Amino acid sequence: MTRHGTRTSHRSLSEYFANDTQFYECDIATITTRVNTETLTYSAPMLQHYEDDNQWLVHSNCQLQQSWPTLLQQHQQNAQIISDAYLASDAKHHLFNAHSNNNNHNHNNLTSYIQSYTSNYERCMLSSITLLSHLLNISASNATHITPLLSTITNDVSFNPYAPWSNAMCAQQPQFTLWRNYTTIDMFDAFIIPRRHQLMREYAQTLREYEQHGGRVIDAPYEYHEHPSFRLANFYCNGMDIPLPNHTFFSLIEMGEKYASIQPHASDDDELAMEYAPKWQCTNFFYSIPMYLRFKTEIEALIQRNANAKKLVIHSAHDSSIVAFLSGMAMYHGSFPYFAQFLTLEIYGTGSNDRFLFRFTHRGEFVPFPLGNCSVEYAVLDTQLCDLNELWTHVFGRVHNATQRTWANESCATLLDDCVCGYCARSSEESGRVQSVVQPYSFFIGMCVGVLLCGMTYVVVSYIRRWLNAN
Repeated sequence: MTRHGTRTSHRSLSEYFANDTQFYECDIATITTRVNTETLTYSAPMLQHYEDDNQWLVHSNCQLQQSWPTLLQQHQQNAQIISDAYLASDAKHHLFNAHSNNNNHNHNNLTSYIQSYTSNYERCMLSSITLLSHLLNISASNATHITPLLSTITNDVSFNPYAPWSNAMCAQQPQFTLWRNYTTIDMFDAFIIPRRHQLMREYAQTLREYEQHGGRVIDAPYEYHEHPSFRLANFYCNGMDIPLPNHTFFSLIEMGEKYASIQPHASDDDELAMEYAPKWQCTNFFYSIPMYLRFKTEIEALIQRNANAKKLVIHSAHDSSIVAFLSGMAMYHGSFPYFAQFLTLEIYGTGSNDRFLFRFTHRGEFVPFPLGNCSVEYAVLDTQLCDLNELWTHVFGRVHNATQRTWANESCATLLDDCVCGYCARSSEESGRVQSVVQPYSFFIGMCVGVLLCGMTYVVVSYIRRWLNAN
């Protein structure tokens, strides 16, 4: 699974520095379109350009959160890493020999080995196109040969397995909305926000320098991405000149990495962290079920030796997808995913029909699976491999073979009745308090209406008193 490559922000730099006039200037953006002729129907990538200063992003010709040119280099590099590690030869420790197939222009054979899944966003689509094109060596193919059709499985943007917390059908379930509010407020108010305040005290001088240079802090207590210590890295990576001294900027970036990485770890010597770590894992496991199902389906096809089983499966997704995927297995250690970062799940045969082994790598490094008995296998056998049954027992075996629609209609509908992750139905008074925290405008509107009614009552009563006194 890989995060998409570099993209534009959903904000302009002027929102952080009011007097700054720098803007995004884009020269790539892709969509997939259908081309129809009398004799042929096929799909093709289309380049699209946006009008200057007619976009949501101020003074820009870029679409909101669209791909940035660096994405191409990032995923070409990723494709090369994958090719070198898994596709370089006919040896048993490689999946297949991509170089031999490419040299012989046997692209159809290669595409039968590969399955791509893509979140339905332009930046994820282009990431997939770049990866697959480089793996299949399409750009270097002889012009006289037929170029294979790149294909991917995707989703409705409101029905995204890589961002299931935004599933439109779940959002229609009252219990899902309340459960999400309960889990978010509990985790942030009790654990994350107090540690953010501590972090800001540690970096108080940096924040003062930031504001002295015209910087503005955007307050979004229940979000990860809005604080300038995190967001400015996005602008910097997209080639903008940040109007700060170097020492202030890099201190702010250092703070941002810590800010976005606050989460409870069961291994911490902290009672509150040990209390909230299981809740963090549980909520992320629930959110990750649609993602886990895609992995489970492909692995089942492999171990059952299905004729259509794929040797290489690529998921083009988001930073939050990687965080949730790893957190649901207690494997996320807090370092927020950067652009084009990827993790791998490797499945190994043993020569036995019913025994398989697995290994995770993240950022190119082995990551131990912390659940079950894998730690014993790692230590006793001095290996990075573990029995696939452990992964099945603690993760994929717990995922039912249900569509996203079934998951949204059934599981999202009864979260509080089922007390998922320890969050159960509460009194209407408590429910109202939770909703008012997440949606504060309701409180202010109610307060204003109350003040208005009181004022009107006072005027009416005063008028009646004056009339009675006059008569």
